[in-house]
Amino acid sequence: MSGDSLKTPRHLRLQALTVSVNYADFLECIAPNRRHFERWLVVTVESDLRTLEVCRVWGMEVLFSRRLHQNGAKFHKAAALNEGLAALDQDAWTVVIDSDILLPSDFRERLELQALESNCLYGISGRRICQTLREFRHLSAQEPWAENLLFSTFVIGYFHLFYMGQRHNRYPEGASTDASGYDLLFSQEFPGHLHRYLPFTALHAGAPSVNWQGRTSEPFFPEEGAPWQEPVFPDQVRAIAAATGGPSARGAVLGVWRGEVVCALSEHFVSIQVVDHWGLIAPTLTPAAEADRLFLLERFTRETEGLSGLQALKEHSSEVLDSIPDSSLDLLWISPEMDYDFLLLALPAWVPKLRAGGAVAGGFYDAQTFPGTVSTVHLLLGKPDAVLPGGQWMKRIARPSAFGEVLSFPVPPYGGKCVAYVCLGQSEVEGLLVSLSSLKEHWNGPVSVICPGDEEPSLRMACARLGVHYQAVPAAPEGFPPVLARLAALEWALGDEILLLGNSTLVLGPPDALFNSLASADAVFPKVSPVLPAPVLLECFLWKKCTRFATELMLRAVAFQNAVGLPVIDAVLAGAPDGAGELTAELVWSGASRRTPETCAVLILHRLARAGAQRALPVWDDAARRLMARLAEEC
Repeated sequence: MSGDSLKTPRHLRLQALTVSVNYADFLECIAPNRRHFERWLVVTVESDLRTLEVCRVWGMEVLFSRRLHQNGAKFHKAAALNEGLAALDQDAWTVVIDSDILLPSDFRERLELQALESNCLYGISGRRICQTLREFRHLSAQEPWAENLLFSTFVIGYFHLFYMGQRHNRYPEGASTDASGYDLLFSQEFPGHLHRYLPFTALHAGAPSVNWQGRTSEPFFPEEGAPWQEPVFPDQVRAIAAATGGPSARGAVLGVWRGEVVCALSEHFVSIQVVDHWGLIAPTLTPAAEADRLFLLERFTRETEGLSGLQALKEHSSEVLDSIPDSSLDLLWISPEMDYDFLLLALPAWVPKLRAGGAVAGGFYDAQTFPGTVSTVHLLLGKPDAVLPGGQWMKRIARPSAFGEVLSFPVPPYGGKCVAYVCLGQSEVEGLLVSLSSLKEHWNGPVSVICPGDEEPSLRMACARLGVHYQAVPAAPEGFPPVLARLAALEWALGDEILLLGNSTLVLGPPDALFNSLASADAVFPKVSPVLPAPVLLECFLWKKCTRFATELMLRAVAFQNAVGLPVIDAVLAGAPDGAGELTAELVWSGASRRTPETCAVLILHRLARAGAQRALPVWDDAARRLMARLAEEC
């Protein structure tokens, strides 16, 4: 076969190849891929009886590898793949796919609309990692898989599509004797201009980048478990529709992929306005994406054909919003998984369209699997009135017209005492919310959350729900180190006397007494053990605003960040009043020092917390749970 590009005929011959050794639990989860292929060859070993049974049930062919452990190799995947490639048809298209990758339900139909070129190597756009079977079951029943995707820097080996008739149809075997590296070398055999990414995403069952030397991970589901379940998603939509609809009910759907949601809602609503969120009606920039978009649009049109009351699919725009009168809808359905910041902007515009007592509903409400969705619903709407087993939820809004009030912020009076935080990015939001929750248990005074630079919408809404003043302020000059940017932002804090708390702190007791130390000082820092190589503790200190110490403090902070072996305590307190060591705080590291003194008012987790070490401290988890409980009670 020459290297010239050839267009694929309308119907292509498609075969699949998978290496699965002691991976039957994953293979069974992704076995529905079988419908996409004329034949599916699984390379395994004779002792892997569970894989053999999965192959028998799903009609997969089996090839026993003779080279998987050749010359003492632990798991020579390239050799096993080449055994399989030699046994396949040499004039067909081949998908080499890992035994933990689930393809979209309409993969085959969508693939046949792509103008495949026979001398190219094809990958897919990204994959959604499902760490647990529970998460996999949720997501496998509800496409699209468009959020929280893992992307690759090359056409990675979990999915390779190529034509067997071209010359690059075997994997290099010399790079490694395990499951690493072979796919990169194979990808490099195709020049960069022959790499293609199909406009599809996939689900990845289990953690990525493990088991490269054979199976070592824990079972994905118990041996007696049933990994594949027929989706009950439409039935749950019908249950919510029955509870919120009626003979004259009207609804709106934000985001459509398949027609099943609209079909289920139409049984109880006389009118449904559907708004595009996933790009079904917006033209795309590439031929591949455009062909896929047209298929998805045609599929939705076909699945909803003949429904009475269905309004024409429209883009999300102010014109669409203006065309829907306020207080005219009974249900607003959010479908399927949408990101927090979109909802932050969309819901204040859409909720007033509901009648008094109308409902907002959606899916992916599962604290164990989708904690982000749960916290989003709580922060934006409050605790749902109903949650179904599949994660569908529903919340009635008593006063939709007043929903905008949730965006109003209490403005503390200027002057007096104030607790302040500075948030420098999205990565700090989670820890800050937990710290705020602990603070609210012990402090009723003003709290100021300062966000330099670009606004963090999720933090803004969270502050509103918690009754905390939020302010976006100008960013520090480019090139400022983070510690200096944090200190510079303090100029915007409310109050004359400020207690700055870091985003990785827990308040264990009333901080009121801490302000007493400012009676004879401009700035007060907590004591630090001389054995700890810590610079000035900016995670917790007190500062009297509008004093000369502010400029000096900022200059020193930069020096401290760059100093090595500096006698920190003496340097920090040089020129400061004698009472500057009265602040009660505890710096927490690892090991036995996690034991916190009973007198500690502020627990500082410092750098370890930013790497996730807060999860090792039960007190932090307790604070996180109290935050969710507080939000549920207040809403």
